[in-house]
Amino acid sequence: MRQRTLGAICLGPTGNSQGGHYFMSLTSGERIVRHKWTSLPMPAEAIARVSHIGRRQGMPSSLTFSNRHGAEILDAIADTIEDDHPDVSDDDSDYSYDDDSDEDTSIVPGDDVSIVSDPDMSAAPAPAFPTATGVTQLDQALLDQALGYATGANDDPMETQEHESRNEADDETYEEEIAEEESYDIDDQESAGVDESAEVRNDMDDHDGTEEDDVTETGESTGVEEAECAENTGVEATNAGTLSEEFRQAEQEGREAATTSENTGPNTRSRNRNRRGRGPRNSYTLLTTIMDTFNPVTHRKLFCLVTAQMTANKGVKLFGAAGEQAIEKELRQLLTRDVMHGVDSKTLTREQRRAALRYLMFLKEKRCGTIKGRGCADGRKQRLYKTKEETSSPALSIEALFLSCVIDAYERRYVLTCDIPGAFMQAEMDELLHLKLDGTILEILLRMEPSYCQYVAYENGKKVLYAQLDKALYGAVQSALLFWKKLTAFVVDVLGFEINPYDECVANKIINGKQCTIAWYVDDLKLSHEDPAVVEDIFTKLQAEFGKEAPLTVTRGKVHNYLGMRIDYSIDGKVQFTMPTLVNEIIAQLPLSLSSGPSATPAGNHLFVVDKNAQKLSQTNSDLLHRMTTQLLYLCKRARPDLQTAVAFLTTRVVAPDCDDIKKLGRCVRYLRRTAHLPLVLEANCVSNIRWWVDASYAVHPDMRSHTGATMTLGKGSVYSMSTRQKINTRSSTEAELVGVNDAMSIILWTRHFLEAQGYTVRENVVYQDNESAMLLEKNGRRSSTKRTRHLDVRYFFVTDNIHRGKMSIEYCPTGDMVADYFTKPLQGSQFRKMLKQILNIDDSLIDSSPQECVEYDGKGLTQTSQDVTDQSRTRRADSVPQDDIEETSFDGVESAKTSPKSFLVKNRSYADVVSNREKV
Repeated sequence: MRQRTLGAICLGPTGNSQGGHYFMSLTSGERIVRHKWTSLPMPAEAIARVSHIGRRQGMPSSLTFSNRHGAEILDAIADTIEDDHPDVSDDDSDYSYDDDSDEDTSIVPGDDVSIVSDPDMSAAPAPAFPTATGVTQLDQALLDQALGYATGANDDPMETQEHESRNEADDETYEEEIAEEESYDIDDQESAGVDESAEVRNDMDDHDGTEEDDVTETGESTGVEEAECAENTGVEATNAGTLSEEFRQAEQEGREAATTSENTGPNTRSRNRNRRGRGPRNSYTLLTTIMDTFNPVTHRKLFCLVTAQMTANKGVKLFGAAGEQAIEKELRQLLTRDVMHGVDSKTLTREQRRAALRYLMFLKEKRCGTIKGRGCADGRKQRLYKTKEETSSPALSIEALFLSCVIDAYERRYVLTCDIPGAFMQAEMDELLHLKLDGTILEILLRMEPSYCQYVAYENGKKVLYAQLDKALYGAVQSALLFWKKLTAFVVDVLGFEINPYDECVANKIINGKQCTIAWYVDDLKLSHEDPAVVEDIFTKLQAEFGKEAPLTVTRGKVHNYLGMRIDYSIDGKVQFTMPTLVNEIIAQLPLSLSSGPSATPAGNHLFVVDKNAQKLSQTNSDLLHRMTTQLLYLCKRARPDLQTAVAFLTTRVVAPDCDDIKKLGRCVRYLRRTAHLPLVLEANCVSNIRWWVDASYAVHPDMRSHTGATMTLGKGSVYSMSTRQKINTRSSTEAELVGVNDAMSIILWTRHFLEAQGYTVRENVVYQDNESAMLLEKNGRRSSTKRTRHLDVRYFFVTDNIHRGKMSIEYCPTGDMVADYFTKPLQGSQFRKMLKQILNIDDSLIDSSPQECVEYDGKGLTQTSQDVTDQSRTRRADSVPQDDIEETSFDGVESAKTSPKSFLVKNRSYADVVSNREKV
């Protein structure tokens, strides 16, 4: 009987949900995947077998490093890593921490976000590149990341699907067959939810060691950045033709070099098997040629195009004195605010040195050309012993913000917004926590404050400094909570305000017979009162408490930029919300192949239809859809609720999107481009009367679940709206309506309680529905229940209880007037326009007329022209973009979609300007 087990060496987990591991077969030397194994001591025969396999495959006798393509990394990379991480010592060698955390991390569009973890950059050494321009290997890894090359199904060598689908018991047969076929490494596609594209399959069949030419888009545009810098600084934006020409010339040379490398790419290690050679990718060759052509110091705009942010050491080498000044500015805050004090490392125990948080510094060139430094502590070690309750900080809810803004407009209050600089560093640290500084950061600190020289120690020949944190610091997991406690204590104990129990970031106080409200999101505050003198007095007290080292940034007047939104009180009794920066950013990412033709509505009638046979998107296009859907979700929950139905469906498709999904995304963005000027206008007739519309579409999703829609107003305009798939299946439209009301019950009751805690008497809290059977169930509870509805859980009769207690009431609304119907299905035509006007509180003239300023690409640079854009001229023609400036991606496996990072942007006049001009006419 043949042996049914196989000797192998474990290489590590595959990372899939089935718990499989990679093994190297001692029989064939191939990498295999197994889910069951027995651990055994390492025998001498195994060591001898591995050595034999290594000699047969031409492996070097000493330890070397290579990138994921097999290209050997030169010894110089060791010096680079050592410079970047001078704190690597024996003390930390046995310490590891888990990045997996229960904490949710939210990314707000518009913020600068550093990449903490990347699978390819953490699992393998940085790839080696020619460094003619002085760019090191780790910088090239950042370039690789910025170009979207670091991850994706197309990046790794491929292993045939048969390796995981074989019967694990038939190991001997497997060994015989594997010697006759190629072996490719493949990540578990099921866990990622993405199928391979046709290009990958063709590439696997070609076995030529190369991939198709594809230049991944950076997501930023040099010309766009210059235009935005000019907007911020008042300087006219100019894009030198020479720079554009040089870039395209370098790009062309890179393409030619990539084409040449297609046939001459090195195969760094000979194999006895017919293994696919993996030379440098063509996009790498292209990027290297571009970087060799340009001096990053001379053309910083170009270098900023491909690098997001970098470490202090690399930033100083690239930006020179400007980089050092940015670091000094961040370190000066630590000194002036007494955030830390030096300690002798000899007084610290081994455990304290190991637990010390390393101080990180990242540099980035902003669009206007200035260098920005961001310093923080690496607080990941704290996740081992800190719980959520010890680190979670309350934050202002978007519902509370919108309600307070409507009240501000209704009562004609004076509004002031301000920002507290260095907020976290004004709170006292609540535990013994040490900070570790080294490298370039330490050298600059010692130059700024020589008194710290007495605390300098050496670890493995490298200078290090340990300091004890006296104040909270960005990066420490409890810093946000500590600052919230300090600000709350000042608002309550010193200013005498009372916290709203339904939102702990809203406080009120009656001053001169009128209510004064303070709302804050971390360090961004909004103050309002009918008397401007009261608001200014409170601001003066805040300035005295939190502006000792640096003054608070303040905005007064009718227009405020707050939390990424433009809040405008210019029209009496009304407040309007727009987010032009985010809208332009979303429009700029839309591929040109999806840009043709205007869209009158954000979604077609087939929105909820899913074709199971549709081709899945490649990893690059899946990431694009995921990113744009996230941005649309942030937008639609704030200034553009009219996008919610389409976005609600797209959020259910980000795991395994197909070509139909990205077309639906394109339609939504085309509608946004056509209506980019539309604001959300809110006004209240009476704060005491709350009106809700709740509806449900029965069994519209592929799993036969229904869809809930709801919206609320205090007069005109949708203050809050929701569009969500129901969590259970129902047997009738009546049950779906009942489940829909239950889905909205939490926010219905919260809104009432919040307004009552604000000091207002809620006389009516009406919920409108168009299904009378559901209304009977909600009013009568079990008395209207039959065998058909008994399967529903009793919790859904929670609605009945609140009706009897007077918390809400149910009234009938005809289907034609049911505003919530907009959020349950994709409406079209006149019904869509009717509901759109009610939700955004706008009129037909604003929908039909959209005077805009368009930023267009003319082939040489960015020029700004003013024009009236009609439905027929809103789309950007693909043939107006130079062919050298586009990226080719595949959405459907048939046609090639072309994406330009210089997509056109739309900047619109404000709603108040449009209304004002119309009134003049």
